[in-house]
Amino acid sequence: MLIAQEILETCRTVDAAVELITAFPQRSNAGFFGLMDAAGDCRLVEFTASRAEVRRPDEHGVLAQSNHYHALE
Repeated sequence: MLIAQEILETCRTVDAAVELITAFPQRSNAGFFGLMDAAGDCRLVEFTASRAEVRRPDEHGVLAQSNHYHALE
């Protein structure tokens, strides 16, 4: 919730929110944020305590999220 509050208070774009999430030093568990800004930029950030992956919509505009971390690497 601390990350979500900080995003809402300080970020105006998806780029800014992605930067904040991926650089945030105190992620202690896994989760995700679905993000969209006023310009229509859309991304999904999945994270664990030690890493984060950012996804964009596919060529059809679809961006799906499951309940499990799915980094394709």
